[in-house]
Amino acid sequence: MSRESSFSKYYGYLSKSPIGSVPCLIPETTRAMEYLPPPITHKKVLDAGCGQGGWTVALRGSGYEVTAVDLDTSQFPEAVKADLHELPFEDNQFDIVFCTGAFEHCFAPFIVLSEFKRVSRNGGVILITLPTEDNIPLLEDAGHYCSMSRLQMERMYLKKLNLALQHYERVFLDPVVGEHQIFIIKVQK
Repeated sequence: MSRESSFSKYYGYLSKSPIGSVPCLIPETTRAMEYLPPPITHKKVLDAGCGQGGWTVALRGSGYEVTAVDLDTSQFPEAVKADLHELPFEDNQFDIVFCTGAFEHCFAPFIVLSEFKRVSRNGGVILITLPTEDNIPLLEDAGHYCSMSRLQMERMYLKKLNLALQHYERVFLDPVVGEHQIFIIKVQK
């Protein structure tokens, strides 16, 4: 029996990519992928908030086994329809949780990070890209609900969840999306 998500009343606010059906491959994610462990040690990836599936395809091309998930599967029909706040996967199932261009759409980032930790195995990695806390154009996007500084991420979320920030970087690679942050998080259980 499935239950309705406690966040479903907010779904009407969520935005689709302004690019349409073209896979959205934002440049900071290309940079972030340099920090992913290789598929020989971390094979199973969850592409959390896969959008049009561009990163799912790219990760598969690099040798990873990828499960794509999104609340709106119309952009990438093979994705599992799911809310990032309530992932439909068993504990310890993934080596990497890959979340780019989606975390800022979450209403409750602590719950989402808790879910990412739950579905990750010990020694796994969570990759998140997120607009900086002062990226005004993206903060004004009606579908964006979450942005934070490195300090907020570390103190309010990672510390409380016993997660370790392995790598952090602020990057400005595209004037359209503005400055973003890369968080590479080590899962400790």
